[in-house]
Amino acid sequence: MKSMLEYLMAANILVFGGSITFGDYDKEGGWVNKLGSYFLVKTPRGKNRPTRVFNLSISGETCGGVLKRLAMETRARHRKQHKLIYIFHIGLNDSILINRRAKIPSKVFGKSVIEIIKVCKKFTDKIIFLSPPPVDEKKVTPMPWSPNKYYYLDRILQYGKTIEQICKKYEADYIDLFKLLPIKKYIALLTDGVHPNSKGHEMIFEVVKNYLTEKNYMT
Repeated sequence: MKSMLEYLMAANILVFGGSITFGDYDKEGGWVNKLGSYFLVKTPRGKNRPTRVFNLSISGETCGGVLKRLAMETRARHRKQHKLIYIFHIGLNDSILINRRAKIPSKVFGKSVIEIIKVCKKFTDKIIFLSPPPVDEKKVTPMPWSPNKYYYLDRILQYGKTIEQICKKYEADYIDLFKLLPIKKYIALLTDGVHPNSKGHEMIFEVVKNYLTEKNYMT
């Protein structure tokens, strides 16, 4: 029987999201980079195929943007002999109000999530969505750097609920950060009301790492 470490050598994890997922405001590169480093350490000495984590996030990314490049990004990195795992951290940018109007309407957002899952299932059944993370509403309604744009917690929760319902229907996994993060501590670590510092990124990393382990994603 193959060991856990042998299985760890044959996986590609593709992560899609916005600026938080990209790693903004973390001197260590963000929670995705921490995840990649974690699996590199897990690789036995002398083995040349560690689990690789590809951060395919773009600042300001929306669900529709992910959908447009998903198949292309996947084909460039997928090999049949390697396990493929998707992690999506989307919805926060979609939930923004611009001049009091939805940047991406909830129904449009939901349709994009469904299409993302359909594309993913052509390659693998290992699909994880993280909920949009909490923000410090007092600091971002409106956003100081973009006064016509607003984040609201109730809208963020609504978009997260949309993802959760779709994941349940289309058999994808859902990680609810509002339930698994220590919310008050996390919000206190937001540098500008949205982006976490290194300690905040560490919290998200721990949630994702523990989920992958507890759900046996790597075996």
